[in-house]
Amino acid sequence: MATDLGSRLAVEVVTAVLAVTLAIRRHCSPAVALFLARLGELGCETITKHLLARPRPALERALATADGVSFPFRRGIASAARRGADRRRGH
Repeated sequence: MATDLGSRLAVEVVTAVLAVTLAIRRHCSPAVALFLARLGELGCETITKHLLARPRPALERALATADGVSFPFRRGIASAARRGADRRRGH
């Protein structure tokens, strides 16, 4: 259940709520920075995933299965995008 908080859907919802809240409170620059950071993160993740095309590990007794390629760096990219947005704002 707690791992669902890091899912793509949860991140999208939280990002959208924060960006809209910032915009409503007339903090447009941070709202735009948040939106651009998320957009940049998605772009970097998609491009890197397709460039690397890392196969999923073959496990004899896997607990779960998934389609597509293996890409364990999403949270790292999200952290880098967040840090870039913070630095842009001077923090």
